[in-house]
Amino acid sequence: MPERGDAARSAGGGGTLPVGVRVGAAVATPATPARKRFDSLVKRLERARAQLHAWQEALPRWEQRFHEQVDPLLQERDAAQVQLLRELDAAHAGYKLSKRDRADLSEIICELAALLLQEGDNDDLKDIYDRHSPLGFDQELAESEALLKSVVGEEFGLTEEELAHIQSPEALYAQVQERLHAQQAHAAGRARQRDKRRRAGAGKAAQAAADPQQARRALYRNLVAALHPDREPDPQQRERKTALMQRLNQAYQDDDLLALLELQLEIGQLDQAGIAAMAEERIRDYNSLFATQLQQAERTLAGLVDEFMGRYGLHGARTPQPQRLDAVLAQIKRQVQEEIRSCADDRAAVRSAETLKHWLKRERARLAEQELDAAMYDAMLLDERW
Repeated sequence: MPERGDAARSAGGGGTLPVGVRVGAAVATPATPARKRFDSLVKRLERARAQLHAWQEALPRWEQRFHEQVDPLLQERDAAQVQLLRELDAAHAGYKLSKRDRADLSEIICELAALLLQEGDNDDLKDIYDRHSPLGFDQELAESEALLKSVVGEEFGLTEEELAHIQSPEALYAQVQERLHAQQAHAAGRARQRDKRRRAGAGKAAQAAADPQQARRALYRNLVAALHPDREPDPQQRERKTALMQRLNQAYQDDDLLALLELQLEIGQLDQAGIAAMAEERIRDYNSLFATQLQQAERTLAGLVDEFMGRYGLHGARTPQPQRLDAVLAQIKRQVQEEIRSCADDRAAVRSAETLKHWLKRERARLAEQELDAAMYDAMLLDERW
């Protein structure tokens, strides 16, 4: 029987080099720790944003091709496996089998029925499952979800009242993510408070000089003075500055320091010598802002990739590159096609009692191997925990 797979920024400038390239070219800059960190943060942020942009560009094409090429195969596979399930149920009732063969066949029927029921509620398949299981499908599902809620609730500190309003594993996952984000925000808030207290100890003047947002606001005001279209008499330049001003306001609204620096580079306010001449204090302010933006970009990227991997059943696979999604799609198609062929072989084996017995022998070995793998995995987790 087949093992079902889950297979299921542009800155808009006119050719200006990225900030990271311009920084890297300023070889005469003293290699202080703050300047090294500035260079590293800019490059990492540009890289993370480029990767995020690549994913956002690739996913619509992926989704279209998946719908056109894979969805029909999945429907064909599901239909074949539903038919196999019905034939296995009929064989259980109609063939003369040993007690062991009958029990193994019931276990296989429940395994396949449970997988098919994950795709949707089907009373006919539930009836088949219930005939071969001591507990009905709905009861087993309710007990499994209750156990999951209890374990996860205890691990993440969810109260019984919070758990009572969770109606599905997806809702439980969302609640856990919300709790994790709240804990991270709380920890970040405490870190900011500690940092604020440290700055307060140095006096108000030192605090104002160490405020990263003050550096961003000063950069914004300088750019507004240079780009405001109302001060431009030339109509063509006024139109250009209007577009640049829109980008400037959006970058400031998004708290996007890198975009502000790119605008500064684009209009010629900043060059390699300007970067090299930046005061250490300003560099440190920029580093603080870049570190926050990098964390946000990496979190967004990780969430997008995790959602993609989970949605298409790629949990155990290596994280693909957005430029190589065609290869991933081809692999999924091959997997589903193999499942369809395997299902056809299984249905052929069910056509007589004799061939069914040989098939059950092979399935028995498969189930034993699965149990051994599960036991080894549990032992590995136990060793890691202790």
